[in-house]
Order: sequence, then C-alpha cells, then structure tokens
Amino acid sequence: MRQNNFVRHMLLALIAVSLGGIPHSGRAQIYQLITANTTWRYNQQNLELGAAWREPAYDDTAAGWEGPSNILFGFETLPASYSFPLAPIPPQSFKTMFVSPVTVNPYVTNNYFRTHFTVPDIPTNFLSHASLLTTNYIDDGCVYYLNGVEILRYNMPTGMVNAATWSLPSLAEGYSPTANETIFIRTNDLTNLIMDGDNVLAVELHNATNTSSDVVFGMTLALVVPEPIAITSQPMSRTNIIGSPDIMLLVGVAGSNPFYQWYADGVKIAGATLPSYTVSAGRTNGGVNYYVVVTNVLGSVTSTLARVSITTDKVPIQLLQAFAGPPSPPGGRFPNQVILNFDKLVARSALWSNLANYAISIFGTTNSVVITNIAFGGSQVRLEASTDFIYGTNYVLTVYNLTGTNMIPIQPNPSQIGITMIRNNPPPTYTNLIQMNQAWGWNENGTDIGTNWALPDYVEDLNWGSGNGIFYFDTTGFKPACSGGPGATLSTGPVTYYFRTQFVFPPGLPSSGFLRFRHYLDGGAAFYLNGSEVFRFDLPPGQPLHYDTTAQGITPHCVTNLILMNSMFPGTNTLAVELHETGPNDPDAYFGLELDYSTNLTAFSTNTSPLPPNVTIAPLPPSGEVISWSSETGGVKWGLEVNTDLVPTGWTALPDASPYTNRSGIPRRFFRLRAGG
Repeated sequence: MRQNNFVRHMLLALIAVSLGGIPHSGRAQIYQLITANTTWRYNQQNLELGAAWREPAYDDTAAGWEGPSNILFGFETLPASYSFPLAPIPPQSFKTMFVSPVTVNPYVTNNYFRTHFTVPDIPTNFLSHASLLTTNYIDDGCVYYLNGVEILRYNMPTGMVNAATWSLPSLAEGYSPTANETIFIRTNDLTNLIMDGDNVLAVELHNATNTSSDVVFGMTLALVVPEPIAITSQPMSRTNIIGSPDIMLLVGVAGSNPFYQWYADGVKIAGATLPSYTVSAGRTNGGVNYYVVVTNVLGSVTSTLARVSITTDKVPIQLLQAFAGPPSPPGGRFPNQVILNFDKLVARSALWSNLANYAISIFGTTNSVVITNIAFGGSQVRLEASTDFIYGTNYVLTVYNLTGTNMIPIQPNPSQIGITMIRNNPPPTYTNLIQMNQAWGWNENGTDIGTNWALPDYVEDLNWGSGNGIFYFDTTGFKPACSGGPGATLSTGPVTYYFRTQFVFPPGLPSSGFLRFRHYLDGGAAFYLNGSEVFRFDLPPGQPLHYDTTAQGITPHCVTNLILMNSMFPGTNTLAVELHETGPNDPDAYFGLELDYSTNLTAFSTNTSPLPPNVTIAPLPPSGEVISWSSETGGVKWGLEVNTDLVPTGWTALPDASPYTNRSGIPRRFFRLRAGG
C-alpha cells in the first residue's frame, strides 16, 4: 500500500538554496546532501544481511547489489498517483522499476539502499544548533542508519528489526497536505556525522503485509545550518504630531529564527516581541528612546536608539487643492469625483464623513451639485457626486467645520476653492511597483499559520515555495486573464493560500498618494502592507480571518481597487495576500496582482477657477462697513450677493456696485461675489 507522505517537502528542500526571486529575511543556510539526482546502490533479493551492510566500509558492489540508480525506486499499481502537480515541481515518475512484490516467492519483505554524501566543514558552534531535514516517499516503513548507527525509523515497530519484520499498518493512500510531512533530526544526536568527509546513509524499506502489491522509496537529505543575527535596517527616530497616525518602528534582520524584544528607555516592553513596535501618538511626550534586542541560538544583537517624540500641533488645517477624480464606477466618459488635498492629516471623526460639511456649486449661480459619498484618509478626501462634472465649467467647493488631528477647526471656516474641468489634460502618471508575473513566496500547506506571516520580517520556513504569477489551479485549464499568462501551479485542496512578496518604494516620490491594485482572482482575498490590512475583497468584513474562512467564489475576474495611502515606507515594503476558496477541494483558484502608485488621482485633470477678486472691508463710523472689490477681473464683471446664512442656496443679488455700504442694525448677513453681476 502506498504511503507517499512528504512529497511536497522533499521537492521544496531541493530548491530551497536557489530561491532567488524574493529576499527571505531570516532564512537559514541549507546544504543539499542527498537530492533527486543522487545515485544509490540497492539490494532486493529478500535476504537477511545482518548488520554489516549498514557500515561505511561494506562492499555494496558485491553480488546481489544493483545500481547505481536514481529515485523513485519501486513498483506501484497506480503509477499515475505520483503525477499530481505540486508547483513549481513537475510530477514524479519511477526511474528504477522493481517487480511487484506479490509476484515473488517468497514474498519480498524488505529492500536495502545505500548512498554516499559529503558534509561541508561547518563551524562547531553552528553545527551544534543545526538540523538534518529528510523528506521522503515511503511504502510502507523505513529504518535509517548514518555511518552504521540508527538515526531514525518511520512507521516501524520498536525493538530489533530483521528481514522478516513487517512495518506498522500503512497510512491512507494518496497525498495529504495536512499530514505530518516533515521529519527533523537534530545534529547533536548525530555524533557520528563526518565533517568534510565521506558519509554513508543506509536505509531498509519494509512492507506492511504480504499482500501489499506495491513498494516505493525515494528521499532527499538537507543540512539546515542557522545563521547569526545581523541587523540590516535600524529603527528610525520620528517626531509626530499628537493625534496623527501611530508610529511603527521597524527593524530589518538577517539570520535564522530571530526572537525580538523591544525596550523603552531601558525597560522591557511586555508583549513587544515582533519585528515591529507601534508607538501611540495619542498623547505628547518629551521623547522616548526605543531599541530592540534580536536573539537566536547563536547570539544576540542590539539595535541603535530610535527617539520618538509626540508634540502638540496648534496650527489649523488648511485646504490646499481640489482635483477631479475618475468616473465611479470606472468606464464613464466624464468625471464625477473630486479629490481634496489638505496640508496635514485629517481627523478620524464624524465631521469628515458628514455630507453637510461639503458643498459644490457652479460658480456664479445658485446651482449646486449633490454629493452622495465621502471617503477620506491621510491628508486627502474623495467626494463622489450624483452627476458628472462638465468640461469648461467653473465650480466652487466649500468645506465647513473640518478639523485636523489637533481638533482645531479649519481656517478660514468655511474654506472655499475653485475647480475648473479641463478636457485636454493628461491622465495621472503611475509608477509600477509589482507586475502580474511577480515572484512570490507562497504557502499551501493546508493549515492555519496565524497572523505573523504578514509581517515584514516573518521567517518563511520550508513549507513556503517560490513561484511567479499568475498562480492557478483549474481542472479545465487556465482561463484568460486581464493581463499576463499562467504562472506557477497551485495544488488543489487547501481552503486558504498565503502569498508574500517585497517591492522597493522608489526614492523621491511623495509618501502620500494612491495605490492601484489590479488583481486577477478566483476566490476572496485580504491584502496586507507591512503587516497591516489594506483592504479585503469578497470576504466577510469587520471580522478576523482564519484558515477556514470561505469566500463567495466567483468566476476568475480582474478588479481594480484604488487605496488612499497616507505614508508609504521608504525602501523595501512587504505585501502579503491570503487567498480564500469556497471550501476544501474548490475546483479552481487564481491569484495575480499588479500594483502601481500615483501621487494624485487626476484621471481628469483640473485647473484652479478664476475665483472672485479680493474684497476689502473698511469700517464706517459710527457703525457700519464699506465693502469694496474690483468690478472687473479676468474679463468678468463681478457683483455682490447677500444671504442670511452661509449655504449654497438663497443668495440675492444687490443692485449696488462697488463700493457697497452695509449699515448697522441690519440682521446678520453674508456676502459673496458673483460673476456677471
């Protein structure tokens, strides 16, 4: 019976050293000792060879021994069962065929295998913390001997073993991604491992019963050696304004299995054991010195000090610019959105989402534009209108009562700015960060790996593979994508696939702008930038995601999402995505992503309108004012309008030209200039 556990991990071990598409912070050094190309000598005569055959000096060229040959060894009644795809590794085939054990009399209980390998000269202090990783095809049980000493047995009974010993009952047929598929052997148990010399691995393979019709053996062996810790990027000192987004301190690390501990002014911070630490900007401080100590089995290193100060901001927020945004939904001919830029971060308060605090009118008229939706973040706000903006038309935008993170109202309050839609302005310039054929690390091990996997310095173990988009599994073949072609093949079965990659944010670009995600998906996905969720698609909103969270599941399709970003990290950024299927064994799965960046969203560009000329107000003793303005500016005549409140409607033209005298005793009134007056 077939016990083909370990297949995926075996093949991943073969490529672990050559992963070149993605920087893997914290990756241990992996030395391939036995690979799929290693040759073996083998004996299938059903004889009892005692113990001598395990020894390094044993002559395995004597009568009865065959080879040299390569894996896979054996006989399988269903050889196609080894042809399932496990990207990026091609299906396996039998290179050394045996006869069926049930056709041999007497029945072949076991087979013997021997091979040689050399271990590099590893420093003793490194080797004492290293591990051997062996991954296998086994039908049905094995005992392993290194230089004559038993180091491991799998699916075998305890006690003495000889040619007549049966293995334990074989496990279920077929590959199981949730099985315990990786065996680790600590090298401090391998005292007979020879450095920089010849080593002999001997394996005896046993069947479970005398009715088992198939026998299979194949394995690899890798030496996993830890690397000392080194800090590659230090946490940076920062000064922020109270109420602004929290400060994330990050440390970049190279080396194996790092452990983190953050300190504030020399005092250990409880629970601060990640590669990042977030400092709240909720209250002021005179400056706190933070540092992190990073440790692994080989030693520890301490980062430089990062001083974080939170100060009080007493300057009101100001409206700087207004631009036309793209049509919503995409594809429209005319813009129906406006992007507002402010000089500082907007406050996360109900003021900013209140439709009553925004007004757009057509300049020189009482006609207003109905605002239907508001989105804000960073220092920008996006307003969506119920109608399209018309080219060549002058609009006036008014905002009321808005506050910055310091909770001080905007000045002046209200603030106004003009907008003119121009037909012939160019579309925005986007900087590409990730292409659809990007190289990613991905995990399809079929288990919940928690939440730390999305952090920048998460250590990808051997359960992670490497491949390029578009990732897919489809029983009917690859479906055409919005851009790009088929890439690495996913395995069927997992509910959730995990993906990680990195990109460099180019120097010189403003840190505030828009990320444009163009993704090709079958299933739902959540997207994380440097460990923080950016958005999710076709997944339950507002609740934690787990491995068994399922998506609605729709036909593969291309979707574009524009995400407003307040601050992009300079240098290397980590993007992580979890792809959720409708359930186990979903018949298809797709994931591909393009990522671009722009400093604004001017799909339809705008110019500042010819706002009315400056107005001067002079006191008129004993009480009253004289209002003066230029009657003609920019070829336009300007007249004065009056209203009892500062609202878009209800304005009345005054017959008097400049100057206009406003007498005391009249109820509160507001004035504005109107073109064509």
